[in-house]
Amino acid sequence: MNTTDMHKKLIAGADGSNSAGKFSYLNATGNIESFTIPTIMAPTDGKGDPLKKTTEVSPTDRLHVRINSASLQRTYYYVGEAARGKVGMVEPKTDEEGQTVENKSTSELHFVNILTGLATAAILRFKDKLGEDKNLTVEVPYYGGLPIQEFKEMGGDAFLNRVKGSHTIEFLDGLHQGITVNIIVNSGEIYIEGATTQMSLTNDIKDNTIVDIPGVADKLEEGDYVVGDLGAGTLDIALFEHDGLNGTSSTNHSFGTNLFIDRMITEVAAHPKFEEIRSMLEEAGATVTSPYSNRDEFMKRVIKPVIAEMLTTNDKNKKYEPKFTASWGLERDVDVTEIVLKHMKDYYDGAVKLLKQFSITKAQDAQNFFLVGGGILFAYPYFKDITYFQLPPKDIIKEAQYFTSRAYLIAALLGELLPADTDL
Repeated sequence: MNTTDMHKKLIAGADGSNSAGKFSYLNATGNIESFTIPTIMAPTDGKGDPLKKTTEVSPTDRLHVRINSASLQRTYYYVGEAARGKVGMVEPKTDEEGQTVENKSTSELHFVNILTGLATAAILRFKDKLGEDKNLTVEVPYYGGLPIQEFKEMGGDAFLNRVKGSHTIEFLDGLHQGITVNIIVNSGEIYIEGATTQMSLTNDIKDNTIVDIPGVADKLEEGDYVVGDLGAGTLDIALFEHDGLNGTSSTNHSFGTNLFIDRMITEVAAHPKFEEIRSMLEEAGATVTSPYSNRDEFMKRVIKPVIAEMLTTNDKNKKYEPKFTASWGLERDVDVTEIVLKHMKDYYDGAVKLLKQFSITKAQDAQNFFLVGGGILFAYPYFKDITYFQLPPKDIIKEAQYFTSRAYLIAALLGELLPADTDL
């Protein structure tokens, strides 16, 4: 590979989540941009959708890709939203209790999600550099991570070696149809997820410069502290002492939002208001039994709009009462608030119990216990009033789901000494 091919370097952080992969990258002005791609895929071929309409979709819609990578056996994939409802659709594997059982480091699903996400970030960052051939070669130092227990058992080298090398991602549909991205990974670092997230609690990137976030960084100087990262498949808890991370006490639990989302979906689908629709589908011999084909669809349609409204309600004198609704066919805006809040409360109670147990048994001397991750937004109606445990500052809490990918991005910026002729 000659040096002229390597003039573009993508500085990014990739968080291979069990709900949606989170990707944060440094844009052309030196500031952070983030996006998600649902952790869903389905096998396909090169034909795609004959009724393509590529001009009115987001950059992460209609992801039909051809991937050429020595780390994958298959070639063609639907990824994210495009995989919804497709034959052979795959989500993160769970056990009978809904807990994630597949290692991220060996998962084909997570690897496909990460490669597609990095290729998408490369296009968003360097689309103005595309030539007529629509080919883009980008060097990507890989900065990502693994759950604490998986990292303890397997280390990070095996996964980093899997990522290293050349991976070609061709977009066959969507906004980026016809673009081919050649990702070159020669270096990088695999971190412990919950242990790294604290970097984005204390730091941000503004105009290519790492800056402190007021109100948090000073607290880390008060003594031992803990960071609890509440995710879709795991709850990671990292203890930091005067000499750094306590790797013995730090741990993660197979306890995440996915189980409770699945319970919500099942109960919402069984709502009496939808009985006629279910009966019609059964009579027609349809296999569809729910208005939602995957967790991400349910979150986007039912949960996230209400949480966003809660986060933007600034009038403290106004008591915001969340109302969650579901729609299926002709039945629109059915009130499912009672169902949603019940399972949110179950998740909140379970998470807080694990956090308290850690605080009592492993972190008696900790002065501060910070919470990050998508879980605090998932059950925000309850987490918003929590005591002792500290949520992110109000001006950045909306970015809670991106804290881990943002932390990897900060680590990437710290770790990469970019030559003067690098195209940033």
